[in-house]
Amino acid sequence: TGTGTGTGTGTGTGTGTGGNILKKAQDLAASAAGFVTHHAHPGAAASSWDGYSIPKQQLQSMTSYPNPLSITDGMRREFHPVVKFDEGKKKKKGPFGLLGRGKESDGSEDDDNMQPYKVMDFTKRSSSSGGSASTTPAPGSLIPPDQWKDLMKQRKKSGITTPYTVGRYDEDRRSMYSSDLFSERQPVDETTGSGSGSGGKRTVHVGIDIGGPVGTKVYAFADGVVHSAGYNEAWGDYGHVVVIEHDLRRPQGECSKEEEQDLPAEKGTSTSTSTCSSKIWALYGHLNSVRGKKPGKRIKRGQVVGAMGDLKDNGGWYDPHVHFQLSTRPPETHDMPGVVSTADRPRALVEYPDPRLVLGPLY
Repeated sequence: TGTGTGTGTGTGTGTGTGGNILKKAQDLAASAAGFVTHHAHPGAAASSWDGYSIPKQQLQSMTSYPNPLSITDGMRREFHPVVKFDEGKKKKKGPFGLLGRGKESDGSEDDDNMQPYKVMDFTKRSSSSGGSASTTPAPGSLIPPDQWKDLMKQRKKSGITTPYTVGRYDEDRRSMYSSDLFSERQPVDETTGSGSGSGGKRTVHVGIDIGGPVGTKVYAFADGVVHSAGYNEAWGDYGHVVVIEHDLRRPQGECSKEEEQDLPAEKGTSTSTSTCSSKIWALYGHLNSVRGKKPGKRIKRGQVVGAMGDLKDNGGWYDPHVHFQLSTRPPETHDMPGVVSTADRPRALVEYPDPRLVLGPLY
């Protein structure tokens, strides 16, 4: 799920306003007139933003979206799964680990690694908020706080295991977001990037949700440093959330001449090597705790950053899950707008790249 402009508290760096990437609303209107239309994917007319092609149609394949960090298949194979489906059980591992890619990068089915999760569709879900001790809320429901205790007891008593799911990137979930958090529209500061953007109610999801049982471990996909961590307390927000700054390095041969940096020769050799790197900020939201995640703390690839939280920890979402989101710019604090308006979509798809660039083509 995406979040909005709630106040971040805890071990953070300040008050989060959710729109840490998007610039001033006036820029959107001015730039809209300058969109260049062309075709980037069969049957999907596209616009451009900052030189990147933006597909007009939503829910496209991974290769249709901007890749501003030039993440390659080779780099992706080195990333650790953010979630291991059915951890502890014997399952065939594919190139992207137990995360299960389900499809090849060209969109064909991967028969050697059947996906162990269900891909959700929240585009047509009827509005639902809440449940009761005798009913189970619809998938994706945002639960009022006065129902959390009963529903958590019901879940524990039933013994039913929450299935693994994947919630899609660039999905218009206009019937899903019932909290006022998603109606707020704050101008975006051009210098700091703070603010939630403009253009009406925010309904376009710009992260990927990976769902599973309460307590499912969440891992860092690469080495990094904790940028910020805390608890975003607004109803429908991230709850416990961590933002990690990752430094992604590409080997010689995958860098442009402008990007290459000469590194000192390895011990015992006289030949230096070249590499290039780019920073990306990854948000892991709806966790059970952020204890020990102090800003500046080093995180290793595959290190547990938290676990999927229940209602009282995750902002009130009935389905336990981690909201995983990438950003090309550092947020002010432990917050990013996980949902944007349709007017803000072109800019957001560049500044919040498709998480499948890290996770692999899950659908």
